[in-house]
Amino acid sequence: MKQPPNDKLIDSCDTISSVLPAQQEQKLALIREIVAELPDSLLRRIDDSRPAGTLAQGPGRLAAQRPVTAREAPQSLLDRFRERDGTLGRIAAVTARGDARLEEAENLQAFVKAVRGVKVGDKVYDATGDKVIFADLLQNIETEGPRTTFLSLAGVMLLVFIFFRDLRTSLEVVGSLTVGVLLMCGVAAA
Repeated sequence: MKQPPNDKLIDSCDTISSVLPAQQEQKLALIREIVAELPDSLLRRIDDSRPAGTLAQGPGRLAAQRPVTAREAPQSLLDRFRERDGTLGRIAAVTARGDARLEEAENLQAFVKAVRGVKVGDKVYDATGDKVIFADLLQNIETEGPRTTFLSLAGVMLLVFIFFRDLRTSLEVVGSLTVGVLLMCGVAAA
């Protein structure tokens, strides 16, 4: 995500740890250590404009924190990381930058290349989603389009020769079809 050119395409990558932080026990232990080091004199010097006692309760609240579980977290936040079978934690949500211009095929292909085959540790992860599927469709049209067009034209020519059985008439029909297609391509290119 931070490597060029991906840094111009990818805005964020969220995982289950965006909702349920990893290593909660270690982080809470560190918070408790910090709270234990805060002297009362420091707390008294802070000008607290909030209702009386709020700041004084702060260290106690921090020390009383406990790990958040998937059952306690808001389900609306967890749903984007939940698979159909209910499994949590194997999905990551990659968001494109607002200025990535993914409507341009080159940028879309670069974005999809960035989110495919991502190596994390010793595992390789693949991506899916509407942008990935659309990029695959564009790639197929680009590679398969000319062959499909040629085979379609050959099939039409074969049908014309089979149905008319007269070489002159068949050549006139195929010739007018060819001229029409060339005119259409010329107008489209213009």
